[in-house]
Amino acid sequence: MASQNNSTAAINNLRRIGCRRKGRKGETDRIESRLGDLFRSKGFAVVHSYQPDLVNGKDPGEVDLLCYMDNHLLVLEVKSTYIRKTKQDAWIHRTTTLRKASQQLRQKENAMAQAIVNDANLQAKLKLSDQKDAINIHPWIVDTSIEYDQRGGSVCLNSILSFLSGASAFD
Repeated sequence: MASQNNSTAAINNLRRIGCRRKGRKGETDRIESRLGDLFRSKGFAVVHSYQPDLVNGKDPGEVDLLCYMDNHLLVLEVKSTYIRKTKQDAWIHRTTTLRKASQQLRQKENAMAQAIVNDANLQAKLKLSDQKDAINIHPWIVDTSIEYDQRGGSVCLNSILSFLSGASAFD
């Protein structure tokens, strides 16, 4: 692991101390909203905080962001965390936060496969094509930390921001 500079250390300390703070939800909402705005600016249809119907009697939970373009539907689960400074912290992040997010995404992916067929309101918001069976669903964990970028369905927020800043279309 790389050493931390003073700014990173200060941010991490504040995030650790206030990990259950009242404003954390607002922080994550702002990240989701700004990320959605950036996807929208690149031509994606975006839905923020979508609650799919129950699947087999189970609540799949809220989907943070749905971004659709050219038969590709991104199902994004945003995780706002601190930058880890030890290998143990990184391992704990991977085995708890990212594992749980991965399990949540599997449930949400199934729910979204049903929702794009059955939810007319969602179809209109995403401007879905008539060929709903041709839509490719891509579940991603968008993590504010960089330790596990592009591993196991996790993508670093900075990687997405870099991609979108130069992207003209989704491949």
